[in-house]
Amino acid sequence: MRPPPLVLNSAMDTPGTPPNIPGRSQKATVKKRRESIATRAREFLSAVVKGNLLEVSRKMSPQALKIAHPNTGSVALILAVLNGHKSIVEAILEYSLNTLNMHDNDGRTALHYAAALYGLSQDPTLYFLLLEKGAKDNLPDTEGFTAQDVRNNPGLIDLDRARYANVYPVPRETEWEVRFASKSAEEFKEDIINGLLDMSHVPNIPEHLDLIKQLTLLQSQVFGIWDSVAAEDDRSLKQLICEKQMGLVRDRDGRTPLHHAYISHEADSPEGLEPDVLSRIQNIDIKNRDYTVLEQLQIEGKGDQIWRAAKRSSERLSRHVQEFRQLQNRLAAAIDAIEKDEKKRIDQSVDEEVMATRDSRGMRLLHIAVLQEKHEIVEHLALTFPNQIDLTDTLGRTALHYAACQQNAIYDSLVDLGARKDLPDQEGITAEEYRQNPTRLIRPSSAVSSVMLRSMSTDDEFFDPVYDKGRSQKQRCQGSLIIKDMFQKTTERVFYPLLPLLQLLIPYKYWQKCIKRASFHSSLSVLELFMVFEGIDTCININTLLLLFLYFLQEN
Repeated sequence: MRPPPLVLNSAMDTPGTPPNIPGRSQKATVKKRRESIATRAREFLSAVVKGNLLEVSRKMSPQALKIAHPNTGSVALILAVLNGHKSIVEAILEYSLNTLNMHDNDGRTALHYAAALYGLSQDPTLYFLLLEKGAKDNLPDTEGFTAQDVRNNPGLIDLDRARYANVYPVPRETEWEVRFASKSAEEFKEDIINGLLDMSHVPNIPEHLDLIKQLTLLQSQVFGIWDSVAAEDDRSLKQLICEKQMGLVRDRDGRTPLHHAYISHEADSPEGLEPDVLSRIQNIDIKNRDYTVLEQLQIEGKGDQIWRAAKRSSERLSRHVQEFRQLQNRLAAAIDAIEKDEKKRIDQSVDEEVMATRDSRGMRLLHIAVLQEKHEIVEHLALTFPNQIDLTDTLGRTALHYAACQQNAIYDSLVDLGARKDLPDQEGITAEEYRQNPTRLIRPSSAVSSVMLRSMSTDDEFFDPVYDKGRSQKQRCQGSLIIKDMFQKTTERVFYPLLPLLQLLIPYKYWQKCIKRASFHSSLSVLELFMVFEGIDTCININTLLLLFLYFLQEN
């Protein structure tokens, strides 16, 4: 007699292989396993952020290294670099190199953040460690900047903001989220108009991103009003005060634009012009085409007063100031050509006069070429203008002083071409001494410069509407050097909240071609580890973005 057929019961604990049917217990097992993996992933990322090397070593696996931060998309290697945990970075790289070039939601790799640390924290360890392991320094982020760009200009990345965004475990609800949930858009706008809200402190909250963009745009308009009043720029002021409400904006002290306009025309300082500035400009030796006084005033942050003083002086002196303005524009064109490695343009725009002049930071063209690490261009300039090789900047340093602290052969080339290494700077230190001990180069401080004299209105004597109309937008951007001084006082409050909106409004080609060049004028150059803009380390590129944004509003 045959035995009865075997009937499989789906409720039974059976193996999950054909021809059997998976039972309920396997689903529970899978769910439990997934929960366990998620728990281990959270513990692993927490250990990375906290710098717990022992816990990281215990929980490290190929899968764990690819787990990303839920909000930013940063993998463990990026989190370790952001928080400066060298031991954890070394442990991850020793275990696997698969995540070496992985990027976060902003398109930035671990090398991008290591490059920012290299410039801001004066610590090249992580940067060179990643390079030695094969990290690519030519990968662009979503803004088009590579790790090389960040290394040359670390202000392109706000490390504090990046660390805030990459906090892990992710906080459930922040104070700002509570405020945005409890207040209306109109209340926020009133706070900005009354000077009670600073958008630079507002983090990116995904669910309120549209409102944040609107508020940031409003605050940038408010800041533009203050700068237009200070610069006596009636044209921009009329465009920015587009309604009655904008004419009643207040600063933190409760003052309106009318208060500021009155203050700038006090009797003790007619037309906001210091008597000392007027005296220095009127005593300039015009016959010898000496621009030293104008350069020094510009470096001292009194660029806005130069043109006012010129308009109160003789026609010859006004022409002299205009010639200085044109010389500065030629210097800007030469700097742009250096950055783009365009030797033909350099030959066309550079002569001994351009080589000898200083920009708003007190730097000469050869200094800038050295700081940009353009070896071939440095040699070309030194060969073409041998008499300019030992000219000093405002700190008494020659180009050789800065080359002495770089890890390249520019120093040796300049010495071979006749540069003197025994000239002391204002600190009494020679280039040879800097070469032996690069850490002795103390980063310089810079005067916060006011609105530059190069911003000319239609009322000015030298305004040429035919010439200005015939220029392209790119040429007008490149011809303008008002970047640093117009918005220096507002940079720390508006840049990063404004960045997403600027990316939408400004064409990509201007970000690539204008911003990168113009940012060089908006702050001190960065010399490897040592030179960062004093006091506002994270705001080097802000002035450029603000200028282009307000320029965009003017043109459209």
